[in-house]
Amino acid sequence: MRSMTPPGAPGRCLRCLLLMDYCVCELVGVPRESRPQILIVRHQWEAFKSTGTARLAGLALSNLRIVDMAAENPQPVRDELRALSDAWLLYPDGGTAAATRASTPQTLVVLDGTWRQTRKMLRRLPELWRFPRFSLSPGVASHSERDRLREAPRPGARSTLESIADALGELDSPEAGQRLLDLHRCFVERTRHSRGQRRV
Repeated sequence: MRSMTPPGAPGRCLRCLLLMDYCVCELVGVPRESRPQILIVRHQWEAFKSTGTARLAGLALSNLRIVDMAAENPQPVRDELRALSDAWLLYPDGGTAAATRASTPQTLVVLDGTWRQTRKMLRRLPELWRFPRFSLSPGVASHSERDRLREAPRPGARSTLESIADALGELDSPEAGQRLLDLHRCFVERTRHSRGQRRV
């Protein structure tokens, strides 16, 4: 497991988990409401990874919720998903009808974890299969490899925060998406700087 930061680790911000000298909380500003609202289903191992970006999305968006998925007890997450009535799943096409951009759902569901973890989550949460898939437009430019902390498993792969940013750029407004992309870039820069890898 990579970049694990236990709760209350000395010298770390309790919100963004970065070292206090590189905290990005002041850059987050006042949380804003997004359209649609976001529900992140996060693999439990991501909860305390300092490189996890779902946490940042949760700080920046007032109507975003995170539920953690434990393989040994998926029922709480299944109950959350079962309660949704107007939702799309942000995930590459395959197996379900694609969502059309002519409308906007009440909730956008996002899986947070490695690609291997999210594929397993998709299998273990059958409730996800009833949601139309929303895939990001091919025309959305891939973000630079230098602007992420983990190696991309394939071309065009994005972090969770980048994915949400690009989705909101299409479904909400370009400004909403760009705000999150700017936050992601600052987060990466400060994290690398804290490791002595890159100047802010």
